[in-house]
Amino acid sequence: MAHWFDGLSKSIGRLEYFRGTPSVAKVVRARPARPSREKARVAQRGPCTMWREKDLLSQTFSAQAATSSGHYLTYDVLSSRDLKTGATSASTTIRRDGERLLQVKTASMPGEASKLWVEFGHEVQGAPHMQVTVRGEKAETTLEDGHSFALDPRAKRLLHGKHLEDSAAVLDALGLAAEIRLPQILLDGRTREEIREISQRASREMLDCFLFPEQQVLDQMLDYVPASFPGCSDCEDECGKKQTTCIAEAASEASACGFFYGVCFGVLGAMCLSDDADCLAVCDNPPGKCCPVRCQRGGTAECCDGGRLCCGGRCCPEGQVCADPGSDLCCAVGSGPACGDFCCPSGTKCASHSQGVCCPAGAGDYCPDEWGTPQCCPPGEVCVDPSSGLCCPRDHGPACGEFCCGPNEVCMHGQCCSPNQLCGEGDNAVCCTGVCRNGQCCEWPAHMCGHVCCPPFNLCCQTWETFATGFGSGIRTQCCGAGDLCTGAGCCPQDRICGQRCCPEGQQCTDPAKGVCVPCSGELAPCRTYVRGAFETICCPVTQTCCLGKCCPPGTTCCTIGEETGCFAPYQCVH
Repeated sequence: MAHWFDGLSKSIGRLEYFRGTPSVAKVVRARPARPSREKARVAQRGPCTMWREKDLLSQTFSAQAATSSGHYLTYDVLSSRDLKTGATSASTTIRRDGERLLQVKTASMPGEASKLWVEFGHEVQGAPHMQVTVRGEKAETTLEDGHSFALDPRAKRLLHGKHLEDSAAVLDALGLAAEIRLPQILLDGRTREEIREISQRASREMLDCFLFPEQQVLDQMLDYVPASFPGCSDCEDECGKKQTTCIAEAASEASACGFFYGVCFGVLGAMCLSDDADCLAVCDNPPGKCCPVRCQRGGTAECCDGGRLCCGGRCCPEGQVCADPGSDLCCAVGSGPACGDFCCPSGTKCASHSQGVCCPAGAGDYCPDEWGTPQCCPPGEVCVDPSSGLCCPRDHGPACGEFCCGPNEVCMHGQCCSPNQLCGEGDNAVCCTGVCRNGQCCEWPAHMCGHVCCPPFNLCCQTWETFATGFGSGIRTQCCGAGDLCTGAGCCPQDRICGQRCCPEGQQCTDPAKGVCVPCSGELAPCRTYVRGAFETICCPVTQTCCLGKCCPPGTTCCTIGEETGCFAPYQCVH
């Protein structure tokens, strides 16, 4: 983790974390998450006081000194860092007898530019506000009046032992263009010397904070989970040690610039930010201590130790292999293929990446049913209608309702058939496996009887007859009614059969062997005991019901109750 002592005690600008590498939107290290605490905890780290509240880690530092002229100087630092985002800020204030002489603020965010603001107290006349922005190899200083100039923060500028009293000398020492107009401030020599002395004292006393390693203090105060990369904390802590005195030394060294103190301080401060970013980049870029290997894909990346396998933008856990680098998916060794955002079991295949559905390795296509229930087709079949889950063989014909037509077949009204089996025209055509006559299909079990399609169980009766004209004779074909029998005379209802003869309606059969039919006299109708086999025929009044060779008494009717058939009152026959 980066050292938290930012700003003037650290003034860390985590600018350009990955110099020389493509910028990434998110980079994480493979380490356990820090615990979240609601209540603030306080710990002492040498002359520094550290405390944490939720995810904000803060620290204060203070140094004091008395001058020979009787003034009291203080050097106070307040710095903080967000443990989640890595954002840092710091404020350092130099006061004389409680009045502000100089205040410097810094702010940085990983992957973004670092900024430094310089403000002088009201006792310093002509002093402008100044902002320094550092991003990579470029820095820009903007003055209060809107003027700005660019500089290279990596160019080393040594001002120790120099006394630069004019603008040209300052520009030359800072490596700036000669045409830049520098603002002057009325900062007398005594004040510059006091700033230099208190800054030097602060830079020495700050080092005592590092007698207690940061990791040790965090462990005691926060139950902090250390980094998973050995040496990472030490590497970044070393950057912090170098940086803690940088701004303080800059405040001291800038006194060589006389009336141009503010500009020199801003330029030296930019060097501090740049140097710290370079130091942290060594730690955070492969093969640095904090990121031995970087797995990167698009806008995401993760740092891993050298023994881990990269899979897109993440590191695979131990015992897993990279299944789909395009989605950063790692799977256990021996598992099935990647399927969406998870891994299929062994012996299965990914049937639908979008739905994440796995099916047996030998199954056919993915084909959800009409309710959207995930399912796969039987082996060798393909999904023809995903809205109903209809699967068909690969060489299938058209889908036909809930069925699949065969190759070279057509579908008509939910039935498959060969094109030459169609009967009828256009949309009225039907599949016909029977006989097609004039666009009408006579389908089994119905059958043709002459030119008529006879119902399935009706007899087709052929008889030899003489034409009514008396000239010639021929075969007469007739489709009998339901239950009719075929006699020499043609179709005949069963209750009128009399041997080989069909009794005319209203007559009774008195001699089946000879085919003798006798009419019932008066208002009587024939009543046969049995329809088939041996029978007797009697005559019943037409007002009475015939029931198995009996005439039902008036007021009764023939019906079956249970297993008994006989004459019963009408209300008994109602089921």
